[in-house]
Amino acid sequence: MKVWLSQEDWHCFVTFNFNAHTSLVSGKTTLKRFHAKIDRQLYGRNFNDLRFDERTLFIAFPEHVESNLHYHALLRTQNSDFSSTALKTWESLVPSGSLHIVNLKEQGAGKGDYENISCYITKELQCHERYEQFVISSEFSSI
Repeated sequence: MKVWLSQEDWHCFVTFNFNAHTSLVSGKTTLKRFHAKIDRQLYGRNFNDLRFDERTLFIAFPEHVESNLHYHALLRTQNSDFSSTALKTWESLVPSGSLHIVNLKEQGAGKGDYENISCYITKELQCHERYEQFVISSEFSSI
């Protein structure tokens, strides 16, 4: 998983914070709602007619499931308005939450950066064998 993540062309490293007790089911549902809302705002009301590779794509890994659930994600988007739109969208869905976005393209991230991020976001996946708990946004797409 780490190798594949480090070889993909990601645009952003994102941390989705709830800052409140949240279950995995509720967290995944919120990520699904975020995905639909952000794509509607970025690509218009017919966003669901787009192929999944034309939409925002993220892969998110849960961390601190028992105490302070949050997700670390790598994200790909074709829209330059993502960051500002994403912050407003997350705030509307999770008023207690926060969203941290690092634009990897603007930061000039290289191969080593992608490898470090991939190791970081998958650390609990391997330690606690939570392979079924990561979320890929394409699972929410109908096409």
